[in-house]
Amino acid sequence: MYRLLLPVYVTAILLALSGLPEAWADKKLESLPDSLEACVDEEDDALRLACYDREVPRWGSIPPTEISRQQQEEEFGQPRLDAFDEDELTEITATVTKLRKSGGKVTVWLDNDQVWQQKYSKSLLIKEGDEVSIERKSVLGGHRLVVRGRGIEVKRLN
Repeated sequence: MYRLLLPVYVTAILLALSGLPEAWADKKLESLPDSLEACVDEEDDALRLACYDREVPRWGSIPPTEISRQQQEEEFGQPRLDAFDEDELTEITATVTKLRKSGGKVTVWLDNDQVWQQKYSKSLLIKEGDEVSIERKSVLGGHRLVVRGRGIEVKRLN
């Protein structure tokens, strides 16, 4: 039974990675192209994979769309599944509207509706009304909240 499902799994994975679902949605395709149907029907694993490797690139993918600065700010600090663009936002500035300190850590509400929480206990003088910057430390998602030249590592909660 698992042997019968393997082509379905491989097809789903390859399609998800290739961007084809979006391309096919735009082209209003109702079913798999015949060339990919032939891959599904191939029983030999190596030949089936070779078929997918040959056929999937022919269908291409849709180029990434440009994201507005406002959308970048709204998504800043959220986990990402796609690669980061070199033109992408690396820092935002906002005003603290609310603070809560608990267990040696501070949670900060900002005027852009984002909520950030301190990762590690470390003293930081911060109060409501302060203007803060949140900087992306790396493409892996680390962030640092900076106020008056001092900073702490934070994670986004919402």
